[in-house]
Amino acid sequence: MSQLSEDPKRPGYVNTALLEDFCGSHPDLRGWWPAHSVDMVTGAKSAQYYLGHAQGYVPSSHDAAAHFWQHYVNSPCIPNASTQSRLIIEPMNECGVHAQELGTNFSEMTQRHIAIAERLHASTTGRRVLVGGPTSAYPAWQLRNFSYWQAEMGYFISKAARSVDFLSCHLYDTEKGLQPEETDNFRAGSNTQAILDLHEAYSASRTANGAPLPHLISEYGGGFKMSMALPYEPAHDWFVLRGVNGKLLELLDRPDRLVKSIPFIVGRATWDVEVGNKSYPFALWRQAADHKGPWLRTALWLFYELYSELDGHRVSSRSDQANLQAQAFANSSGSCWLLLNNLLDSEITVSIDWGALSGAPSLHIKRLYYDTATARPTLSSTENATLLRHPHLTLMPYEAVVLRVQGATGQPEGATQVRSDVVHHSQRTLVPAHSAGVTHEFPVALSGGTAAASVARIRVGFGGPYGVASCPPNITLDGQAWVYDAEAVIGGHINQAPTGESFLLVDVPRPAKPMADPIIGRGVQREEGQVVVGVEFQCSLAITISSVVVVTSVVTSSRLQSA
Repeated sequence: MSQLSEDPKRPGYVNTALLEDFCGSHPDLRGWWPAHSVDMVTGAKSAQYYLGHAQGYVPSSHDAAAHFWQHYVNSPCIPNASTQSRLIIEPMNECGVHAQELGTNFSEMTQRHIAIAERLHASTTGRRVLVGGPTSAYPAWQLRNFSYWQAEMGYFISKAARSVDFLSCHLYDTEKGLQPEETDNFRAGSNTQAILDLHEAYSASRTANGAPLPHLISEYGGGFKMSMALPYEPAHDWFVLRGVNGKLLELLDRPDRLVKSIPFIVGRATWDVEVGNKSYPFALWRQAADHKGPWLRTALWLFYELYSELDGHRVSSRSDQANLQAQAFANSSGSCWLLLNNLLDSEITVSIDWGALSGAPSLHIKRLYYDTATARPTLSSTENATLLRHPHLTLMPYEAVVLRVQGATGQPEGATQVRSDVVHHSQRTLVPAHSAGVTHEFPVALSGGTAAASVARIRVGFGGPYGVASCPPNITLDGQAWVYDAEAVIGGHINQAPTGESFLLVDVPRPAKPMADPIIGRGVQREEGQVVVGVEFQCSLAITISSVVVVTSVVTSSRLQSA
């Protein structure tokens, strides 16, 4: 849009002839689509839609904006469907944080998304076009007793859920600013789970088919409050790396509800630079000597090197501590990978049950950690078959580990089976729970013929004052108490807003021996095909139950398919 102008014969609308000519005369624009990716996300700055804040063409209305996107999608700037079968579009970046400065409001921005999505869905052939938003930059939904949620993402879902294809947001840890009262903001572990579960549960009750809108996490990692141009320090690289790792292992748990996720690490950045040693802190390369010297590699490349050999299918893995994230993969050639990540700022010792893999002859381990002696991120790579026979490993603060096992005579447990996990959301969301000892009931429909006996996990999201972390809920399923250790099911630093509010989630596996016949309230009638989850707090705080999710799990026999 910034390189175009309006049609002199149709004021306010883009000059489509100029668009075609511009794209046709810039082969570099066409070339980078297949060269860099066949599944890119394209979008525009929110400012580009508003006079006085943009250069070039500015749409005069929602219809004019939809008209631009309709012609852009079918222009030579974008390759044909044979090179990219789907096109992912975020029409406006970070709407919530820019609305006021652009002289508009969130309602107007939402209507623009709806107009663009509906036009593209009606007019595009030959490829699947996915349109979504609102690309929220700061999903601290618990602020002001969730009124912030109601004004932004909740409003967007209520108005646009039947028009858009996904919900987009950015997930960042944020390093503290220069003010002494500011604290680091960690959006990982239970806080990330609570955010995404609320997105899913709230949208599931508002889409045409009753299914939740999937997520597009178009940026995730670690950010900085101070500035976008910082004196280069390897410690800044480490803050980005640990933020990216913690979110990656969380997002891998939602493959069926994730359109795409993108770690925010860029190549060479020529923007947000200043004299001296200051540069953009998210770049793989920086330029030294007042930005006139050679390009130097930062430590962010270690993220890609850590996972560079990962291959195959995701297989079942389990961690009994929420602060220790775990994922596993296996390929048809007999190689298996175990991914571990420590969400704590302290060491954590792991005991690994390798099962049939314990007799393998080879284990290779990559470890990404912050070396306090050299004050920089470090990636080590070693052979350590002893770990298969003596499976105890201590992870340093925020350390990420990739273990590769080769030459096993047996498959990892579950590799010859298929485990189907189905997520069921209660339609009750954002329920006040301010009084102690009151049971709030959440009916959950178990679709697909599943039964209560196959319930494997219950997740309850809740937010309120910072003290809610020390007041986890009592949970029941159809009157059976689900007893759990709160420290084992709440992962990561409890996200705390500047006002002292927090937002978290408990993810509780089915207890081995549930207590029998506790009494729960009778405010909600159970219908056939439903279970009822009871949630009760033993403290009187301004708590809001944001979402309740039931996960059923069924295992069937199969064969490991070729990767």
